[in-house]
Amino acid sequence: MSAEAMGIVLIFLVALGALNLAAIRMLFKQHEIGDRERFDALRREGSDYSHDLEHELSGVKAGLPIDYVRRDDWIRFGAVIDAKLDTVHRDLEAVRQRLYGQSQS
Repeated sequence: MSAEAMGIVLIFLVALGALNLAAIRMLFKQHEIGDRERFDALRREGSDYSHDLEHELSGVKAGLPIDYVRRDDWIRFGAVIDAKLDTVHRDLEAVRQRLYGQSQS
């Protein structure tokens, strides 16, 4: 094989290698673009989900004072109602004693 033929074969192999590298580079670039698009879609989807979750959480926060009674408040309300019932019972006993002259308890 002559030097000229070897040069042509060498040029052909270098060109073939360059073509292969270009094709591989193009495939990697397409893969990167596809990954970026999927990542952006996931980011948008996650952002939409977080906005929905934030909206739902703010609705729950707004409804808490309406739907929730703290334990201390419940105990205080119960004590007030019990005191009022005791007062009514005492007043009824006083009226009953005045009317009938005797105690029923």
